[in-house]
Amino acid sequence: MIPIVNNYNDTSKELDEATLETYLSYQSNLNQYDLIQNLDTKDIQKLNKNVAIEDETLEDILASNPNIEHLISE
Repeated sequence: MIPIVNNYNDTSKELDEATLETYLSYQSNLNQYDLIQNLDTKDIQKLNKNVAIEDETLEDILASNPNIEHLISE
């Protein structure tokens, strides 16, 4: 008998969130408008479901951020 080695590689084309976030954070020429242009309706619906911020957390962010006017205008 001849031994055969089978290599089972994960051939998934999907990226995990950490890898994608790291890649995007190092792309200095990428801004929020570039990301928005590439979202489709399905992606936007997923984003709407995942947004859950408590009132206290939101108040803390606004109180500790010196650039509130910039956040409001965004």
